[in-house]
Amino acid sequence: MVEGLFSDTLFFNDDVLWQHSLEWEGLWNLDEDVAEDVQVSYETRYFRRQTDNRSFFASLEAVYSKNLNGHRQVVLGGLTGARAFDNCFQVGDRSLLLTLEERLYTDIHLWNLIRVGGALFVDMGRAWEPGFDNGVEDELLANIGVGLRLASSKAASGRIAHIDFAFPLTNRNDRDVRNLQISFNIKGRF
Repeated sequence: MVEGLFSDTLFFNDDVLWQHSLEWEGLWNLDEDVAEDVQVSYETRYFRRQTDNRSFFASLEAVYSKNLNGHRQVVLGGLTGARAFDNCFQVGDRSLLLTLEERLYTDIHLWNLIRVGGALFVDMGRAWEPGFDNGVEDELLANIGVGLRLASSKAASGRIAHIDFAFPLTNRNDRDVRNLQISFNIKGRF
């Protein structure tokens, strides 16, 4: 069994932070002399503060897998990116996702319990396997949307509630794609 993580900051100053990470895991089957359940993922994240209440965020994620066991998949849609589409809308052995966000940090403090923020976002990406038709009209998934961010000012959990309203830009004629996808998720970051 092999697994590892490399993470580093590429650049930073008072207004910019650019980081990246590489994560890998897999197994070597000694009986059949073959790699199994191999997954390698790379992510780069860029933050740029524009004002005290606004920032720009960009993320590029790439995943490659080989001989995944049946309980694991590389998917895209919903909670795994491309927020205007259902969870697991695309499946493959690799994926690529670009996310761009304009983030807003407000002074709104509801009931002295919840800090409120927001985000305007664009997601573009796809999950695929070469030579396999995954049955979607446009291979590239793209959407725009707006999100509400809620963070507790009393709990030290570091969790942020994400309520996103996403509108598809591609695959709009697909009967499985709605004009609006509303999602709720709890994450460890904005």
